[in-house]
Amino acid sequence: MPSRLAVTRAVPSPGSAGTTFEREFRAVMWRRARAALAVGVALSVLMNVLVRYVLQRPDPDIARYAWLVPSVYLWFIPIYGAGLALVWWDRWSARTVALMVLITLLVSGLHDAISSSVLYPTEERFYAVALFLFLAAALMPWPVTYQVTLGIGFVLMYPVAGLVASASIPEVNAFWQAQTETSIRHVVVDQTIMVAILAAVSVYITRTLYTMRRELHAASRLGNYVIEEELGKGGMGKVYRAQHALIRRPTAVKVMEAQAARSPEAIARFEREVQLSATLTHPNTITIY
Repeated sequence: MPSRLAVTRAVPSPGSAGTTFEREFRAVMWRRARAALAVGVALSVLMNVLVRYVLQRPDPDIARYAWLVPSVYLWFIPIYGAGLALVWWDRWSARTVALMVLITLLVSGLHDAISSSVLYPTEERFYAVALFLFLAAALMPWPVTYQVTLGIGFVLMYPVAGLVASASIPEVNAFWQAQTETSIRHVVVDQTIMVAILAAVSVYITRTLYTMRRELHAASRLGNYVIEEELGKGGMGKVYRAQHALIRRPTAVKVMEAQAARSPEAIARFEREVQLSATLTHPNTITIY
């Protein structure tokens, strides 16, 4: 047990709260980034196994590029693997780690958008988009601005990739010219609307989870002290292991039970205990703050 006892009133301290939240945010960001990118690598390997040995992917709409189908899925492995290698060591700030994950997801999404626009121009991409967006929303504890950037990127990249492929690749342009029941304009509009809806939902999820994390962090504080765990309890209160928010001093925080705190006699007894303990100076006794 720590050798100090803090007696404090539960008064909020915004500056120190932000400092401790940033420390916690960095630690959680690093762990979650590794988890998210490791999941990306695992899903990429699984998809390659399924496409090569289990699933029967339909022939591409552009037959000339049929040979690309197995290689398209293979490229996701080095994309996520490179991102995982970059964030594996605990050397970056939380924002740098978040930026690395954001870039990795955008690159993988761009790869999917380009390959889909060339191989399967009319195929719906909502499952892939949802996987990218909700993987980030569920695992990454980042502020909402990162998820908004990710969402905007996906809303733009799929229609832009389709239009660029149609304008620059003769086979893709010929495919769209031969269509009688649909056009690239209708496909682009439909996909933009659906991807925008998915992006908006993922942003809402990110905002909710990030707000909950901040509220949970604030709820674990008593004044300038961040509560870590309960050490023990007695007839009139509980003792918690804590850290001072600014100077990281290990401390035991004693808190009166709500029922005892309403009793003037209990409060007076508690104050006498603190005052008497503060008069002791032996090395084997606690220090009162």
